[in-house]
Amino acid sequence: MISDRNLASTVPCALCANDRVELVGELDRDGRPLRVVLCPRCGLVWNDPRPGAEELAEYYRDEYRRDYKQTVEPLPKHTLRAARVAAARCREVGRHLGPGARVLDLGAGGGEVVYVLRRLGFEARGIEPNEGYARFARERLGLPVESGFWQQAPVPAGSEDAVTLFHVLEHLDDPVGALSLVRGWLRKDGLLWIEVPNIAARCIAPAHRFHRAHLFGFSPSTLAGIGKRAGFRVERIFTSPDGGNVTGVFRRSETVSTGPFEDPAAAGDVRRVLKGHTPLRHLFTIAPYLRPLRKALQAVGEFSGTRGTPSPRTLLERALTREGLATVKAGGVSGA
Repeated sequence: MISDRNLASTVPCALCANDRVELVGELDRDGRPLRVVLCPRCGLVWNDPRPGAEELAEYYRDEYRRDYKQTVEPLPKHTLRAARVAAARCREVGRHLGPGARVLDLGAGGGEVVYVLRRLGFEARGIEPNEGYARFARERLGLPVESGFWQQAPVPAGSEDAVTLFHVLEHLDDPVGALSLVRGWLRKDGLLWIEVPNIAARCIAPAHRFHRAHLFGFSPSTLAGIGKRAGFRVERIFTSPDGGNVTGVFRRSETVSTGPFEDPAAAGDVRRVLKGHTPLRHLFTIAPYLRPLRKALQAVGEFSGTRGTPSPRTLLERALTREGLATVKAGGVSGA
């Protein structure tokens, strides 16, 4: 069990500016060295040290998808998988939007969320740092997905009704700075929808918890805190049924919090999970036995769903049909 406390971090906490941390991890999920620390004031978790901005930009532009998916653009199974998830996500997001709302998906991947939102009648577009995936979205799906990074994104101030970030915030080296920029893109009372992995999830095997590409680990408390620090008010914070993901629904606030966010009690909760959820205890939960079954069922469904090599658009339409969205008229997603 790792229990080193009162260590100095190479960079201060992005949420509360504290620079005295606790060591909670020394290996990534592939068994490679990775120093992971916890802030005892607020509970934020991060990789320390982090790569520089230029190194990160090069990695996400050219290498991340090849490293993570072993491909330069989505394979049919990736598109089908992402399409099914996108359909479920967009059903929920759409309930918070008015007809024809302008939506920007930051970190758009292969464009699946943008596609589904546009099919539901919203004026959606995306920004994706990886060249191969952004090109796939433009050329194979005909979507307005630009290549680029959040720092240089050409988004006019006050132009968007909503911005979505699905499993993106944990990859950004400055989450408060990124969301502060996003705030400027949104209209008054604009919607911000964020989904990230839950660092305090108990369904994750301890050896698989830390990822070198996940620069930050968020809990429900720290995700709420990041949103508040960036100038948003919290509408709702919730976790997925298995606890593996946490979602934050925010609205643009007219005021920005200037003081540091501190929550020692929440930090204690995260500490207890990271240090108490051991491999042995994990074996006595249902998670390690459900995961292989789910993976097997997913593989069977993906094999069946991609037979004959259907086009990416066909795969997306099948996902819409499966979610009961194929016949929904523009802006017709029913209320919350």
